[in-house]
Amino acid sequence: MNILTGTITEIRTEGNLSLITVGSGGLLLHAIVIDTPDANPLLAPGKNVQILFKETETIIAKGWQGGLSIRNRIPCRIESVEVGALLSLIKMRWKDQEIGSVITAGAVDELQLKAGDEVLALVKTNEVMVGEGSSQ
Repeated sequence: MNILTGTITEIRTEGNLSLITVGSGGLLLHAIVIDTPDANPLLAPGKNVQILFKETETIIAKGWQGGLSIRNRIPCRIESVEVGALLSLIKMRWKDQEIGSVITAGAVDELQLKAGDEVLALVKTNEVMVGEGSSQ
């Protein structure tokens, strides 16, 4: 599980859904949760939170120049590539945080991923969870 920390900067709510914006290391990350600030005291601007997302939900883009609907875009440097027969584990670094991605071995070959490459770690808003954070 990838875990980043940040502070809630904005919450937009419609019905039982809330779109949470979290500031983390100069980036704005987004999560959609089935909860509201009225029902959950964690959902408040200024709250320190954890941003969690699975390695299997982390997409990698290399040399991307076009438009993209994915809002969570984290610029990373690849630290290691562990290629398996079917799946590969990519370990990346963003600031002082490690971010992992599990992608197919074919995708690693196609993108020619290797240690030192600059990439974007991409995570759809609905794949991000928000949890209780510690003081920053």
